[in-house]
Amino acid sequence: MTMAGNVLFKALLEATRADAKRVYKEISDGKRVQLMSVRMDDQTELRFDLHLDHSEYRGDRLNFRSFRDGLASLISAMSEALKGEANIPVFNEQGGRSMLFGVPGLTQVGDQVNVLMLAADMREPGCVQLKLQYMEPGQFQAQTA
Repeated sequence: MTMAGNVLFKALLEATRADAKRVYKEISDGKRVQLMSVRMDDQTELRFDLHLDHSEYRGDRLNFRSFRDGLASLISAMSEALKGEANIPVFNEQGGRSMLFGVPGLTQVGDQVNVLMLAADMREPGCVQLKLQYMEPGQFQAQTA
């Protein structure tokens, strides 16, 4: 989760607005985008790709600013969770090669709440497919109340 958060931060929040907006445009159109490759301690390279599922986004239309606000909230929540002593819930698919991190990034515009979460799929050798996914916010009402 730490490495995924760092990759997302560098590729979408620290990057120039034009570069981040280009990535956003591609993922919002349903494309899988290669974000970067990272050289590991054992000298192997690990590629990070990104996909976005905004089917559960609530509001008029997801735009770049709303996406970036949600991503900033998610990365901040992940950072705080990693600093804390509580266990971070991780939901694994059968086989354990795909997981959803149980740390939501919440944004609110007026009375409309959106929840963005991060999943990682490591079924493809040498590649981590990151998936940003908007979740149905009703499932989090008890947590946000």
